[in-house]
Amino acid sequence: MIASESRSLYSYGATRLLDVPFWALHALIPVILYKDLGASPFQIACLVTLKPLLSLFSMYWGHQVGGKPDRLLGNIRLARTLAYIPFFFFPFIDNPWFFVVVYSLYMMLQLGTVPAWMELLNRNVAKEKRERSFALIQAFCYMGGGVLPFLIGGILDGSEQAWRWLFPAAACIGLCADFIQRKIPTITFDKPSPIKIDVKKPWADAYKLLKDRPDFLRYQIGFMVVGAGLMIIQPALPIFFTDVLRLSYTEISVAITFAKGLGYAIASPVWGKRLHRSDVFYFSGSIAIVAALFPVLLFIATTNVMWLYIAYFCYGIAQAGQELIWNMSGPLFARTEDSTPFTTVNLMAIGLRGALVPFLGSAIIAISTSSLPLAIGSGLCFLGGIRLFSYGNKKEIVTDQ
Repeated sequence: MIASESRSLYSYGATRLLDVPFWALHALIPVILYKDLGASPFQIACLVTLKPLLSLFSMYWGHQVGGKPDRLLGNIRLARTLAYIPFFFFPFIDNPWFFVVVYSLYMMLQLGTVPAWMELLNRNVAKEKRERSFALIQAFCYMGGGVLPFLIGGILDGSEQAWRWLFPAAACIGLCADFIQRKIPTITFDKPSPIKIDVKKPWADAYKLLKDRPDFLRYQIGFMVVGAGLMIIQPALPIFFTDVLRLSYTEISVAITFAKGLGYAIASPVWGKRLHRSDVFYFSGSIAIVAALFPVLLFIATTNVMWLYIAYFCYGIAQAGQELIWNMSGPLFARTEDSTPFTTVNLMAIGLRGALVPFLGSAIIAISTSSLPLAIGSGLCFLGGIRLFSYGNKKEIVTDQ
């Protein structure tokens, strides 16, 4: 068990670390589209919408590993390879729609591996170590990317179109994780489980799970409101940064990667310890209240750019908790059961709100300004947090905190 635990944590941690250069660039794609490729607000909205909407397809990718432990590792390795390959075409294509599709495909496949990753950790790592280790790995990776925004921002500001070659280089680094993932212990069968795609089954399974587990249903309701708040502001951010704050690539990169990463790295171990001790609904509500401060601080940033970095530091704190509870909620609610159905429902929820909320944000921008979605997003996060607090300590909650 100890060897299996160490190999699993090492492989997951190394994979995340090798992804750091790519994630530092990936966060800039909406801004690159708007500033360098002249993408329209509609194309930005499509980019933001397709990313969560394709989670509905991620659900089918992740659903294939439910109850089939022999598929866990292969599911991860294949998805990552398919996700990175299109970025090697960035130097040769100018059409903004290509970048929208590639960005969305990457997110779809990366999200599709979450059920497999979480089930591998659920099987190979003891519960008391799982949440803390996950939080520490995430924090370490964000700290490892702390110097990248200064380097990347300087290159992008000083060399036009340099991002076209930085993306393939970062993709190469990310693909190196495949050699490390082969060391993860997993179950193999003489006769591999067959691959069957049933369009209706994931939805039927999700409905039954939510019906049988009212505690998990309440968690999804609260998280849906908070998620909508964070999602509705996304189409507005590139426009707000470019037209209102008039930021350079260096300023945007330092905010998104360094300031947010610093907040993430500091808060992640704290969230990890708190999750092990606190009620899951109070934990989630606390995250939502912190997230509600982010748009407010962006408004204040119109007076001084330092508030931009404070805003993203605050957002990093919220994201550290959000990613922890989103990834760990499956194992937490599943306890000793298979966690993949719970994680699959999380993917469904992202896709459902992604089908509407970003377009709603884009429509609001069309009839007003980029500031209104920020105000609405803050309000939704606050209301979602209050709702989650109200769900705390219900009798039906069966998670083992």
